[in-house]
Amino acid sequence: MNQLQRIFNYNSNQVRTIIKDGEPWFVAKDVCDILEHSNSRMMVDRLDADEKGVSTIDTPGGPQDMAVVNEPGLYVLILTSRKPEAKAFKRWITHEVIPSIRKTGMYTAPVALEDLIIMQAQSVKELKAKVALIEEKATAAHHRIDNMDALDTIGDPQQRLNAMVRRYAQQEGLSFSRAWKDFRQAYNTAYRTNITMLVENYRLKKGLNKVTVPGYLAATGKLEDGIRVADKLLNIAS
Repeated sequence: MNQLQRIFNYNSNQVRTIIKDGEPWFVAKDVCDILEHSNSRMMVDRLDADEKGVSTIDTPGGPQDMAVVNEPGLYVLILTSRKPEAKAFKRWITHEVIPSIRKTGMYTAPVALEDLIIMQAQSVKELKAKVALIEEKATAAHHRIDNMDALDTIGDPQQRLNAMVRRYAQQEGLSFSRAWKDFRQAYNTAYRTNITMLVENYRLKKGLNKVTVPGYLAATGKLEDGIRVADKLLNIAS
């Protein structure tokens, strides 16, 4: 597997990037530090299998195996960030870094001759299939970001979740209550649970008259899980 490692900086923050088979992968910890995700391991665990991986990264202390995310995985991390600067970071990635990598095979520097020879030695059929897969994933990921841009990402997470479900209802021509029903089903499937039962048990335990799904997720620290499910609903709906 062809792998090149590059380091670049965003507002003095280091982001280590590797190019594997022409596709950029970003060190998850570096991205999470910029986006103020305090637990990078937990954030990576929530990504789909094809959005994350492990690569050997050169560090001052020697080579280390580190979690990395590809372009779709990077956009999911951006989407779930509460930091207002996430939008600016996303724009920098999509308008500067990714186009540069797509054009030259890396950021700010041409591909080494040896690497070009390796890449050119691959069959045309294999290269076309690889490019098609990358473009498909990139299109889906950019749509996720478009959905994020259409929402008030500076609002609190509970407001963001409500806005995402409302947008899903509008896209699908559904009532707001039916959209929430779809959300509950998707949440149950994603996390192998029964959110209706969880909400009811929480209501009884706290002695409350009524608890909404967003209210329950906010109270139990699971809003980011809910936002991820809503994002997938929007992505599928398009």
